[in-house]
Amino acid sequence: MRNRKFITALLISAMTTSFSFTAFAGNWIDLSIGWQYDKTGVGSLAHDEWLWIDGNNDGTAECYYFDATGFMWHDKEKDGYTLNSQGQWVVDGVIQTKQVEIDNSAAPDVQALIEKRKEEKAQYEKLKFTAVTTNEDTVTGYTAANLFDPVLKYHEYNRYDKLSNQNMTVLFYKQPYDSVYYSFKGNEDNGSFLQLEEQDAVNKATQEFLNKYITAEMSDYEKEQAIINFMVDHIDYGYSSNASDIYGGLVLGKVQCGGYTDTFAWLANAAGLNTLIVCGEAKGNPNYPPQHAWNLVELDGKWYQVDVTFEDGTGATGKYVNITDDQMGKDHSWEPGGLPVCN
Repeated sequence: MRNRKFITALLISAMTTSFSFTAFAGNWIDLSIGWQYDKTGVGSLAHDEWLWIDGNNDGTAECYYFDATGFMWHDKEKDGYTLNSQGQWVVDGVIQTKQVEIDNSAAPDVQALIEKRKEEKAQYEKLKFTAVTTNEDTVTGYTAANLFDPVLKYHEYNRYDKLSNQNMTVLFYKQPYDSVYYSFKGNEDNGSFLQLEEQDAVNKATQEFLNKYITAEMSDYEKEQAIINFMVDHIDYGYSSNASDIYGGLVLGKVQCGGYTDTFAWLANAAGLNTLIVCGEAKGNPNYPPQHAWNLVELDGKWYQVDVTFEDGTGATGKYVNITDDQMGKDHSWEPGGLPVCN
């Protein structure tokens, strides 16, 4: 037992000497998909570093690790150190702490923070997103109930704005990344980051698609067919730096199943269709792993299975468009829990 205590003491000593002695009392940021930490309150996100943080300014700090994307790690090990469910460094289940000087200037104005959050919430609830078009025949009038503004105006949002509807969620990061994070219903834990210039290019391509191919008089089915025809004509299956996201699909024109799936979901959402992503396995090319993703889409109140990756690969025969669960199940498998029934 003596040796074990001695080793623990060495670990604590190593942590306190190898990492910065500064104890931060900034702001924790809950982004639903994880926690980040603003060290100064003006956009200096912790990333790729260990920090001692005195979250409640009581003179006792706990140690946390933030990865290169700025998210706090939890329930795992880093550099041989164990992090608990709250992200705190622990030894034998005991949270490791360090006494730090209390920052009297950091005492928050609680009432002011409450009023600020109320104001932000009210602003979010009033947000309406409509397609900005140059052609009178294009889609107009959709709101946040079923459509993001297809041209997500990154420059108009704050650092940590979170926008969501029944199809997808978008998070804006102004500093230090200048990026947009998006994820779709059905695959919320595996979203993608786009850099600002990539999002601008996606915005342009999305608007051009809507202006050219989508009109207000179209039925749900006609919108979906326009999306699939566009994707089959403009996208090839293959490797690229963005093979699993909408930039790869709409700008580079070369993606794998994740890119096909996200691009279909993005365009369907922009055209006012409800969609979600299915993750499972598929029997396709034996040279590729079985892990696969595809879509469900709601047309005129009824849900259908759609796999644009396979549809493109089979010459656009319609075999993998608007089919039932039983039909898709012939060469696809997935966990059906919580998904709409397609029959």
